[in-house]
Amino acid sequence: MVTNSLQFPPDFHYTQSRLQDFVECPRRFYLAHIQNQRWPSPLAEPQSDVEQALDRGARFHQMVQRHQLGMSLETLQTGAADDATLGIWLRRYQEIFTTLGPFEKTWPEVSLSTTVADFSVLAKFDLITVQGNRVMALDWKTGRLPDPVRLGQRMQTVVYLLVLYHEATRLVGRSVEKMALQYVQIPTGDTRLFTVDNHSIPLYESQIRSVIEAVHHSDFTLTEDVTRCRFCLYRGLCGRGQSPLVTPEEANLEDYWDSDDVESNPTAVEF
Repeated sequence: MVTNSLQFPPDFHYTQSRLQDFVECPRRFYLAHIQNQRWPSPLAEPQSDVEQALDRGARFHQMVQRHQLGMSLETLQTGAADDATLGIWLRRYQEIFTTLGPFEKTWPEVSLSTTVADFSVLAKFDLITVQGNRVMALDWKTGRLPDPVRLGQRMQTVVYLLVLYHEATRLVGRSVEKMALQYVQIPTGDTRLFTVDNHSIPLYESQIRSVIEAVHHSDFTLTEDVTRCRFCLYRGLCGRGQSPLVTPEEANLEDYWDSDDVESNPTAVEF
């Protein structure tokens, strides 16, 4: 059993994935974010297929960011000539982005933070857009997209909407009346839209606060729900099964390649 005299790593902040890790398994949170333990288990087998999917997802996000920073889609398509799937994804991104726009301004890979229970809570957005008095954050998903109820309960939705609510006006530089988060599943074109208002903000803050308080009173025991161990990179340390045989589409690969540690992304902008 781990005693809870927490010594956080330097510049520690709470993020959606760190909070979600604790919700799913306190021991995973401790190993990953307090001990900075390297994971001993592959995400899934066959590992080569998973690694290819991870690389494709990372490349897609990087290409979208470059397009938002001014690189032409034609140039990006040329760079994706070695991967037909990536080329299809870029065309779908273009269709969706054109349909949602036009936007006055966009901020790709932007990081914003707010404070909950005296702790920094940080969100790294794929893209934030502004149209008149409406700000919308877009999050690209190259893997599976949970059903709307489950997605609405996940810490990513809660954290992103809370941070957007508190920081959008400062980012845009003027008053903002409407704020939303839209998930876009690139392989299928499916979307999920969540909005935020004055009534939901206290609920989001309470939810995040309760998780943070639980962290500081936890003994970091293993989750009792062993199904959560299936795709856990630390299951080898806990003696909870072998790498599952899956297709990459079955796993939430973004949870593993898209690190919340924005310091590793020099193009991220913090406010």
